[in-house]
Amino acid sequence: MLKDVKPPRLIATWKEADYEVWLYKWAATTKAKFSLPQVVTSFVPYLYNRTDHLQTQTTGTLYTFHLINRLTNEVVALFHAVTDEKSHLMWSPPMAPFGGIQCAELIPKSTLTFLLDCLYKWALSQRINTITFKTAPAVYQPQQHQVLHQAYKKAGYVPIEQHTSHHISVSDRSFTELISGAERRRLRKGQRAGFVARLWHKPDPEVVYTFINKSRQEQGYPLTLPREKLLDLLNLFPAEVLVFGVYDGEIIAALTVAIQVSRDIIYNFLPADNLQYRTYSPTVMLNEALYHYCQQEGVKIVDLGISLDHHGQPKPSLARFKERLGGISSPKITYSKELR
Repeated sequence: MLKDVKPPRLIATWKEADYEVWLYKWAATTKAKFSLPQVVTSFVPYLYNRTDHLQTQTTGTLYTFHLINRLTNEVVALFHAVTDEKSHLMWSPPMAPFGGIQCAELIPKSTLTFLLDCLYKWALSQRINTITFKTAPAVYQPQQHQVLHQAYKKAGYVPIEQHTSHHISVSDRSFTELISGAERRRLRKGQRAGFVARLWHKPDPEVVYTFINKSRQEQGYPLTLPREKLLDLLNLFPAEVLVFGVYDGEIIAALTVAIQVSRDIIYNFLPADNLQYRTYSPTVMLNEALYHYCQQEGVKIVDLGISLDHHGQPKPSLARFKERLGGISSPKITYSKELR
């Protein structure tokens, strides 16, 4: 372990009735591998909430809150956050599509309110002025989403952003049954041209990055994910970070990096296409390959993400495309609270 890297340490605890909250402070680095103390969770944490992934999200200090049921000794809720001492801000996640609280099913709102109250007390002691949670799309955990929404609001958090996210519900139905007539015609056009869509086993990270970066540049906007971060994801998480491609012989017509967030959910994270193949709309074939993979592996949801342009503004044309692919909408909310 590096001399300047401290392992996780417990810095605060709170108790109430049958629950208690433990707060850990630790330094994130991919150069020193360690985990938080072993705990039993009553749910399977999303990839973004795993220690190994958190260590790719930031090189700063992380704070981890565990809400523990004292009767079962299980963690029933958790979240991870970072702070900025200069601006007195705290936010979750450090750097991921979403963060916020992940919790067990059937957890009482009052218990989550206790967790948020502990956070409030600690944040005040640290002179934090603002706390922000960027949460998962509601479809990830529909029941918990409603309970969490009520708990956030009761604790004084205000929705400052609400985007529409789209997803495809995976079933026994074929992909062609889900999509619109126009997209079926585009799908057949690519098939008649002899294109093949498939999972890329053992992808070359440099080739993946170069393809996506070139596609973004040709469209006039940058790839916001740094090269090193994308290479880390591809190298460190081969089982969860998957690459699908559409091929014209040896030429890549389209490609996407998909994230297996959980057993039931795959996120279509970084789709990109070769602009010379735009007339064939190869991204439709790309989504069909992803859908078929989910059918084979028992994955229930393909998360298509929110539809924003490179300025962070809503992009209606992209949202309509996702709907033509069979995409169903759900809210994705960012909450914030000003501390007084």
